[in-house]
Amino acid sequence: MQLEYCNSSSSKAIVDILEILEEMNQKGNQVEVVWHYMEDDDDMLDMGKEFQEIINVPFTFIAIKPE
Repeated sequence: MQLEYCNSSSSKAIVDILEILEEMNQKGNQVEVVWHYMEDDDDMLDMGKEFQEIINVPFTFIAIKPE
């Protein structure tokens, strides 16, 4: 997942999607969230970590270097 901007409405939609992934994970499917963020965007990294705390799905965080 790679976002440039996220407001409260889009955060709710992301949580809805992550909850579906969590259900799939609980049913034995292999699920992982790969969270891409710009290397200098601490807010987006923090948002991903907040989602990781509330959803029981493995997360991997990948920093993208600006071009």
